[in-house]
Amino acid sequence: MQIRIADWPTGLNQEIALIEQAIEGLGLTFERNLDDLDYFAAAILSDGMKTFALQRHENSPAPGFVLIAAEPVANDEKEVRAFLTLAGLPVDAVIWTRP
Repeated sequence: MQIRIADWPTGLNQEIALIEQAIEGLGLTFERNLDDLDYFAAAILSDGMKTFALQRHENSPAPGFVLIAAEPVANDEKEVRAFLTLAGLPVDAVIWTRP
């Protein structure tokens, strides 16, 4: 289920992966907002237990969307798989994962 940026949990957030830009077919609504770096577009998904954000800063030279986990993550690979399942994305949508 998609939630609004205003409902994003505060606290520690971890960037865990980079997801390819070809995600338009998911039917997500990206909200525009501003942080310390720049304006960005973000879509937040939650299954009620885990919450993830896809974020792309407008002037970022990096391809794709940063995948952010709302809670501290002990196992990045497990969290990325959980997001891919939630979003209905294939494994090859992942460009990079945090080492």
